[in-house]
Amino acid sequence: MFDPNNLNDIKSLVETIDCEYDEASVELFGSEHRNHLGASIIGDSCSRKIWYSFRWVKKPDFSSKSRTQGQVLRLFDRGHREEPSIIKILKKSGHRFDESKEEQFRIPKQVDGHFGGSLDGIGRLPEKFGFEHRILYEFKTSSTSEFRKLQKKGIKEHKPVHWYQMCTYGHQMNIDYGLYIVVNKDTDAMHFEFLKLNHELGKDMIQKAEMIIKSNDPPAKISMSPSHFVCKMCSFRDICHYDETKDKNCRSCKHCFAVEEGQWQCGKVEQIIPIDVIKVGCECYESV
Repeated sequence: MFDPNNLNDIKSLVETIDCEYDEASVELFGSEHRNHLGASIIGDSCSRKIWYSFRWVKKPDFSSKSRTQGQVLRLFDRGHREEPSIIKILKKSGHRFDESKEEQFRIPKQVDGHFGGSLDGIGRLPEKFGFEHRILYEFKTSSTSEFRKLQKKGIKEHKPVHWYQMCTYGHQMNIDYGLYIVVNKDTDAMHFEFLKLNHELGKDMIQKAEMIIKSNDPPAKISMSPSHFVCKMCSFRDICHYDETKDKNCRSCKHCFAVEEGQWQCGKVEQIIPIDVIKVGCECYESV
């Protein structure tokens, strides 16, 4: 029984609450695999990393020496919660947003329904600018250190993955311009970039997605050294460089391949695999 006058009990209490809060965060915000390959990651410099994610070789693990999995997932959720607030303020200052029938605008699925993405907003600048072209709105959050780098270098140099994401959206939605908005989570300072989107780059990203989705073998490593700066921060580092055991499911099985309508087929039985079976695999499982 907890004794509020006992210092050891109090210490144990707060430590337990902290631990359980983190566990509840993981359960609430989830860290499950994504069914499709998203435009938000297609611009990553390592195609092998993208392929590993798409083939479900390991559940997402965002923990590090300084942050727990629950903490990072709460940060992601905070980013999502920022979006309505930003839109509310932009509307107040005259920005005009299109309405979507769904929660978000989605680009048309590509590569047999396995590649897609969701836009934060589509609309137009305030009337006073006399600019009636539709524009994409992309919202992000940032720490102070990353925010300062972004202000100095801009999206194309400091956050190229976000740039590729926006160009992919622009190509798919036939929109030529975008407004990139980043809020500093520590100070609430804002960073704005108005961009002419590169549709050819968007096409390249779709071709890259097709190569990754249709390949049954992982692309080449970005480096043969696990100490490479990209590999050091990668959650697939041990799988890629040290042959860590992969999660067992159909998508991480070498007999499975992506087919039309976002489905997966087993080469052993030559049948479409039910969604509930994909998550667990079968006795014929052999890792990719």
